[in-house]
Amino acid sequence: MAVKWAPETFLETFERTYSGTQSLFFGTIPGSDLILHIREDPQNVSRGKAFALEKTDGRWMGRCDGESKFLIGRETSNGDYVGLFMRPSEYYGPRYKGEDYVDRIDHWAYLLELTGHCESLNHFNLINTYDSAKFTFGFYQMAAHTPDDNLILFFHRLAEMEEFHDYFPELSLKDGRLHRQNENGGLTDLEQVMSTGPNRRRQLQLFMNYLNPRLREHDRQEVLQSARMIHWSNTSGEMRDLQVELANQILQHKMGDTYSRWYNLDGQSDVICALIADIHHQGRASRAKVKAALRSADPMEKLITVNSNYSGRIAALREKLEEMTEAGTLGIKRYVAGVNEFIKP
Repeated sequence: MAVKWAPETFLETFERTYSGTQSLFFGTIPGSDLILHIREDPQNVSRGKAFALEKTDGRWMGRCDGESKFLIGRETSNGDYVGLFMRPSEYYGPRYKGEDYVDRIDHWAYLLELTGHCESLNHFNLINTYDSAKFTFGFYQMAAHTPDDNLILFFHRLAEMEEFHDYFPELSLKDGRLHRQNENGGLTDLEQVMSTGPNRRRQLQLFMNYLNPRLREHDRQEVLQSARMIHWSNTSGEMRDLQVELANQILQHKMGDTYSRWYNLDGQSDVICALIADIHHQGRASRAKVKAALRSADPMEKLITVNSNYSGRIAALREKLEEMTEAGTLGIKRYVAGVNEFIKP
């Protein structure tokens, strides 16, 4: 039997039934408004840029405001996870080159180029939505799951750009934190840190869910979010420069405050420093294994092969490192911990 009670009557009955002081919550459950209403007809979009999303045989294409079509990615699965990716043969668009940024960020530009090659062949627009991070983007493959790091920092910087609300009209910064603002003005803090998963890893679950709501199935929201980021990167040099600026900031901070302290890197070659940065950016080896490699007779070789499970990464590192050392962009400087810079010996 269904009945209709005033809130006061319901609360009185609830407290009597469960023998304790209870309270009522009016509103939506936090995080429940992260699912976007994505219109099939983009002409009916009332705010921001309108994206048409088309799928053929698992391959998604996008079109923004009637412009030319562009590739978003294709559907794939990886164990328990499903999502979007691009085949290397399908990579396209502007690419990062260290030589284009060395005047701005000095020798760090080449350390970024080495890791960028292994992550994305240095393509600025690359996306991946099929692993536990739920969403990674850009030439440096910044991931969504890490608090106060990587993709959330990039969104903070994007929010300073004029185009931000054209691409993400439902997002806003409040008190320095990224929020999803719903149609009624309600806010969901996307930077709440939660301990989730079997390992209770601290991560930005709501930010991840906003970008990719359903990890084990394909959905139009992750396609739309990918389309937004790819189109912005394809069409804006300022957005691409911001990727480089933030990647450099992250690398310099970790080298100076973390890696140098862990491994006493003062005086080490730029190649050793670049390999250590690459290992930890991907997360493929522990500090203990890196220390063991540094104590070996051939530290560079041991760092390249520190985890044999990543044969593709090892091959990419060898290829790019050989190219860069022959070109004289790596293998020419040493790290000075006191100033967190590289100088010629």
